Amino acid sequence: MKKWIVLSGLLLFFILTGCSEMTEEDYYNMQTGRIFKEEPKMEKLNIHNYIGGCIKDLKELGIDVTAQAEEIENSILQMPSDMLADWEKEEIAGMMFDIMKSEQVYSFDVEADAPGDMYRPFLEKIETLTKGDLAFRDIREVVDEKTFEAGEGDCSLSFSCNGKSYEYTLRFEYDWFDTEILSYLNAILEEEQPENALYAGSDGWQNCIVFYNTEEWARQFNERMDLQIQKP
Repeated sequence: MKKWIVLSGLLLFFILTGCSEMTEEDYYNMQTGRIFKEEPKMEKLNIHNYIGGCIKDLKELGIDVTAQAEEIENSILQMPSDMLADWEKEEIAGMMFDIMKSEQVYSFDVEADAPGDMYRPFLEKIETLTKGDLAFRDIREVVDEKTFEAGEGDCSLSFSCNGKSYEYTLRFEYDWFDTEILSYLNAILEEEQPENALYAGSDGWQNCIVFYNTEEWARQFNERMDLQIQKP
């Protein structure tokens, strides 16, 4: 009796929702209690093969980290298995760039360790990344005491680059990095040489990953890699 009450209720549901035509499979599912169809399971990603493919593509793009393949893979596989099972390809690719050691890649946490002194080490890394196309001297970052205590406001960044003096006002929010500085640096690069620029993307968490290359290279990178980059 209870079974027929349930079936009658489900029939009414189909009618009210406009699903008046019931297939044989729908009827079978109702009778057997399989009300909801199971979603097809996604094929499990073979992390070993995926990382190997990414490293091959990177080598063809001019970033050779072949010797680090085992280290990169082992570092990723140390993550909890349930976490890895939920990761998308973009997140695995992002983690790869966080781990690899290359002067052609700069990955940094946008939550800084030392608020009030976060842009000096950043600019030093950018100088290395650009192979000296941007050469910084006299770097000075100023956050007044009131702003520092409040945790938000503006801070001043001044430096000389390739013999010219620059001063830029950045947003200060506790220990968070203002990534607008990348746009400012690209504007300086356009003054020096318009061919190369800084391109950036996210690792899927809170790391910013920066590259220095041509627009055509960035286009090819986005075609080959799941991590996508753009010119700030």
